[in-house]
Amino acid sequence: MADNEHSELDTSAKAQSDGDRFNGGGVLTYNPGPLLLAAAVSGGRGWYDIDRPIAFPGFSALAKSDTGIDNVTGRLRAAYLFDFGG
Repeated sequence: MADNEHSELDTSAKAQSDGDRFNGGGVLTYNPGPLLLAAAVSGGRGWYDIDRPIAFPGFSALAKSDTGIDNVTGRLRAAYLFDFGG
C-alpha cells in the first residue's frame, strides 16, 4: 500500500512552506490453525521547502530551508488461540 501527500502553508508574516510526502508498507501473515505469525514493514520520505523573511532595523534577509525526513518501522506479532471450552 502506498500514499502520497502534498502540503502548502502561507502565513501572515510572509513565511511559506510546501512539502511532499510518500509512505508505503506491507504485511505478511502465516496462520496455520490456532497459530498466527505476522510481520509488517513500512517507510516513507518527506521533502519540505521553507522560506521565511527576517527583518531587523538595518537588516533584512530570507531564511531558506530544504529538509528531508525519512522513516522506517517494523513490527512482529505472534499469537496462539487456546480453546478452554464453554
